[in-house]
Amino acid sequence: MDDFFNKNSLAMRFLTNVANMILVNIIFIIFSLPLFTIGASLCGLYKIVFSMHNGDEVFVFRDFVQEFKADFKKATIIWIPILLFSAYFAVELGYLNNFKNMPWLQIPVWIMLFFVVSILIYAFPLLASFENSLKNTLKNSILLSLGNLPTTIFIVVIYIGMYLLIDFNHVFIVILGSLALFNGCGFMAWFTALFLRRIFGLNKARNTDNEESTEPSKDNL
Repeated sequence: MDDFFNKNSLAMRFLTNVANMILVNIIFIIFSLPLFTIGASLCGLYKIVFSMHNGDEVFVFRDFVQEFKADFKKATIIWIPILLFSAYFAVELGYLNNFKNMPWLQIPVWIMLFFVVSILIYAFPLLASFENSLKNTLKNSILLSLGNLPTTIFIVVIYIGMYLLIDFNHVFIVILGSLALFNGCGFMAWFTALFLRRIFGLNKARNTDNEESTEPSKDNL
């Protein structure tokens, strides 16, 4: 029984990660309420999930806020166009959906939406992991999304699939909304980070230096 309550035991590490995931999910939602802050909130969220994957000690609120402040300007500059373009493409798809006999009209919009979501997937984790200019961050986001196209497609399909579920049946709004409030946003970031850590080379960094902390370093990519 004493082993169960040992902080290094598998059970306690699991429970700690679950608690941290729920807490960072709540913090992320609160900090994202103004909408224009979602970009910086994503940086804070990925800062936490990367640390969790690394097995580092996590101080959820402190680490989240520090990353939120550090990347606020760059993240907001990236996020606002993503938000506007995503909203525009979503409206376009809704409009084009009325042309049942011409589904091919939606293809250009889906391609552009894929491009925007690809930047969303890579840009904010890059900001949370590496110190770089805004221009290089965007360039690296595009290069990584294209260089790892199968992984990018897989993640994008999951993200866009949620939109399609909501469009198919509005009952899913309640279901997905409830999951998001509890742990959904944190879990999606944690799941995405499984792939991004390999792409960013963070797994390799962890394995080559297990004596030192391998918290995602703010190095140039």
